[in-house]
Amino acid sequence: MEKLRDDHIHPHIERKLLTRLYIFLAISIAIMLYIIREVWIGNIFWLLALAGVCIGSVVGIILGRLMGVAWHKETEKVISKMDTAGAIALVLFIVIDMSREWVFGHWIHGVQLSVFTLCILAGALFGRFLGMRSSVFQVLKEQDIAEGNPEDVI
Repeated sequence: MEKLRDDHIHPHIERKLLTRLYIFLAISIAIMLYIIREVWIGNIFWLLALAGVCIGSVVGIILGRLMGVAWHKETEKVISKMDTAGAIALVLFIVIDMSREWVFGHWIHGVQLSVFTLCILAGALFGRFLGMRSSVFQVLKEQDIAEGNPEDVI
């Protein structure tokens, strides 16, 4: 399985895109570590946290795949177009956060509700990383730079 940092792949990915991918990964890992702490001290049940991360991951993968990743012929690199998917994700998260009591408040209350929202955010960021990574490898495969099935990189 090929990786983003492989010598034959890394030079063909725009630096800003690579940085954005690693920022998504780092923030999602940091939030997941916080969630693990919250599960450990008993502020949220582990199954509820896992459900939130899964819901967020599905949304993130969809948004990551919708992101405009394309091949730039002049620089011979994979680039990302304007980040409309990021704006959609931000608006979606703000709407969920503002209406979380109305949407999830029937079943979840207090601290659990706040941590559940963070679970959705962590999952969305991680899913976005996976979706964008898959899109990058799809473009690299189309250019005969990467090998294998792009779906195998997830």
